[in-house]
Amino acid sequence: MHAGEFRKLINLVESRIDSPHVSYEDSTTKVIATLRSYNSQSYTKLAIKFEQMSLLEEEIKELKAEIKASTKEDIADLFDAADAIKTRVVETVSFTMTLSKDPKPTVSPKYKDILDALTEHLTPELIAKLEELKTNMVTVTQKSPSLKIEPVAEGFVGGLFAKFKNFILNWGNKYDRKLNQLRRLAKSL
Repeated sequence: MHAGEFRKLINLVESRIDSPHVSYEDSTTKVIATLRSYNSQSYTKLAIKFEQMSLLEEEIKELKAEIKASTKEDIADLFDAADAIKTRVVETVSFTMTLSKDPKPTVSPKYKDILDALTEHLTPELIAKLEELKTNMVTVTQKSPSLKIEPVAEGFVGGLFAKFKNFILNWGNKYDRKLNQLRRLAKSL
């Protein structure tokens, strides 16, 4: 049984959640599950984690690109311009860094433009054959559904302020407890 058949079987067994905290709205192109109470909280936490991960991932990607570009420049600066046609190797006590020779520009045909230009010069029989080939010679790939997470403006911001307020209040209570402990300790001395 391959993955597609297994997914269909799971879909038959699974059904919508029957709960007062979950309501559904169907349209012709999508179905919306509106969550309340604990269900909303748990999915909001997942979305926040996902957003944090996405931001960190983007920062890491930018930082890696900056470091890589800087390292390439630093290595290239150690060598003459004539050395660009060779692989350049830098050896340190701990690492060996290798910068490949400067690659030649790649040239690749624009197959769609070539096909369009050829079509203007083909006979009707060849055009019919070309259309048949386009129909028969296709690649079918099954992709995973995409996931997009967007905060609801008021709910997300309000939730952040509520968390910040709770954080400050909890910190204040802990601070007061520690201060009272220090006062008791000072009185006992």
